[in-house]
Amino acid sequence: MDAGRVATRLRRAFLVGAGLLTSVALNLGAVTPTLAVSGPAVYGLDVNSGTSAGRTQVRIFGSGFNGATAVNFGTVGAVFFFVNPDRDVIFTQSPAQAAGTSVHVTVKVGAIGSASGVADLFSYNSATAPYVNGVSPHTGSSNGGTPVEIHGSGFSSPDGMTSVRFGTSPALACDASITPTVAHAAVDPTGPQRNSLTTQLRDRAGLASQRDAASRFERNPAQRDTTSIASSGISPAPMRPAVSGGGGPGGPPCQVASDSLLFVTAPPGSLGTVPVTVITGLGSSPPDPAARFTFVAPGPPVVNAVDPHTGSATGNLNVNIIGSGFSGATNVKFGNNAAMGFFVGDDDNISAQLPPQGSGPAVVDVTVTVGANTSATSAADKFTYQPEQKPVIDALIPNHGSEVGGMQVTIVGSSLSGTNAVTFGGMPAQSFFAPSDNELDIFGIPPHAPGAVDVTATDSAGSTTK
Repeated sequence: MDAGRVATRLRRAFLVGAGLLTSVALNLGAVTPTLAVSGPAVYGLDVNSGTSAGRTQVRIFGSGFNGATAVNFGTVGAVFFFVNPDRDVIFTQSPAQAAGTSVHVTVKVGAIGSASGVADLFSYNSATAPYVNGVSPHTGSSNGGTPVEIHGSGFSSPDGMTSVRFGTSPALACDASITPTVAHAAVDPTGPQRNSLTTQLRDRAGLASQRDAASRFERNPAQRDTTSIASSGISPAPMRPAVSGGGGPGGPPCQVASDSLLFVTAPPGSLGTVPVTVITGLGSSPPDPAARFTFVAPGPPVVNAVDPHTGSATGNLNVNIIGSGFSGATNVKFGNNAAMGFFVGDDDNISAQLPPQGSGPAVVDVTVTVGANTSATSAADKFTYQPEQKPVIDALIPNHGSEVGGMQVTIVGSSLSGTNAVTFGGMPAQSFFAPSDNELDIFGIPPHAPGAVDVTATDSAGSTTK
């Protein structure tokens, strides 16, 4: 049964218990039930028990969840929560609490909290030692960098010190659903200083991290180098877990996705098969045929698709490269021009920043280099440069703000990827970045006296004011 049907049945079953049927009015001899819904209401949970170590995934069914500010298990806040777009389901994880206790799961929207009832009870059981019953994929490059999902139970450690081993080597990273990523920014001293490379990542469900000051790299015209940027983690507010290590000596422990699921990055290894072991404060997972990983010789990188496959001749556009063998990539080129920056999402995905066309041809091959190996060119890796047009501004989101400035604003339109200047009422924006040709993110509008102002975007083809 899908979540919508479950929620509907639960909604009917607990309508009175949740206090939604509040009054009966007499109207011309007819009895009219009046529903007065004020604030959030919890109708039920898809999972009503979990380990005392926490991290049990729970779906909360109810209503009035839009704008939720807190989810509590008793008096303890959830590890994280995310309100589904249909507004009547919340995805969350239980915090650690003592075994043998039962608590009410409540939702708050501002100062209003859901009423407690039998439907929202959650019970805590004793934590158990870890057990691994699945590894996906079960093969990967001996160079390391393969994203791996580990399935099983007991992954939440009471002491918070979960770690993962591939044979005797710790996982490179162990995180809460985002692929560990490092961005490489080739700094151009002649480029616009206000342009910046922003690391925006997506988890395995396609959920995007916030583009904020913590994930930006500003070009420094005084030097030309390659700078590594470690992502701070996915942040579908209010959830913001951080990418963490695999629990190796001297390194941070795993950030556990759930008590039954870990997302890890395989380390480099010798050719052959090794056991995958999860270690917590309650012990190590036992050997199991399903808990094994095989290191294979890496093949050359292969580019299967480029998205988008067209862009402005001025460059400065985020391009997604899809293929295989990308772990350890050392260079990305559009024709003979190196990408302005790139980051390896995982072995089959790279996000690169398009360089200007310059004097090169309009149609180029996108190639990826890993060590001494460069991807072979094909029809699938073609990218087409288009003549630059002046920016088009369709909308500002939001279209108002404080006179002190500093807020983030998104410009929506077209031909925005080549923008080299943005002003608000004639005053330059602090920083900006175009994640696509149709979007321009402004990080810090300038201060200005109260009142409406013109917003102007400029590229080498001209300016547009709205």
